[in-house]
Amino acid sequence: MAGRGVMELFYEGLVPGKSVIDCVMARRILDRDSFATFRRWRVAADASGHFLGAMNSLPHQVLMTAPDDPLLDEARLKPIAALLELEEIAVGSYHVNIIAVYPQHRRSGAGAALMRDAERQARLQNFRSMSLCTFEDDPGLMGFYRQQGYETQARRAIEPHPAMPMSGHFVLMSRELQG
Repeated sequence: MAGRGVMELFYEGLVPGKSVIDCVMARRILDRDSFATFRRWRVAADASGHFLGAMNSLPHQVLMTAPDDPLLDEARLKPIAALLELEEIAVGSYHVNIIAVYPQHRRSGAGAALMRDAERQARLQNFRSMSLCTFEDDPGLMGFYRQQGYETQARRAIEPHPAMPMSGHFVLMSRELQG
């Protein structure tokens, strides 16, 4: 699942009898009030209609003012406090919250197409910059985002947690939109 363990940190064992993906679907994607609601997702598919990946993007202000999931207590949020701190910095931007492309479709152009669609959405809403947060220790992601014109703006140490295999730093990246 996208997020390198963040959703597992949030939802593993939270609702008896429900898997992490069941919780994400019910509590995020299908919840009309969630910042990750279905209407904010874009999907990449090939010419045959095969699903390649998806992205959730939205105005930063929507992300910051969305209600938290009431089931997520401080213990579940504490390991990503540094990530949440970085997200607060990106004021006034259009934010790429999640992008996920199946491994077998990476380097196919699906991710770049999703990023172009997010940029189109940002321009339609008159944003002048875009932002995202990611894991600094993932060279593939960092390279991909740099190819899209993103630059590191800030970084914060990742608090070690068994649900999140990544170590190092969360980073906030952004890019200005030209014209």
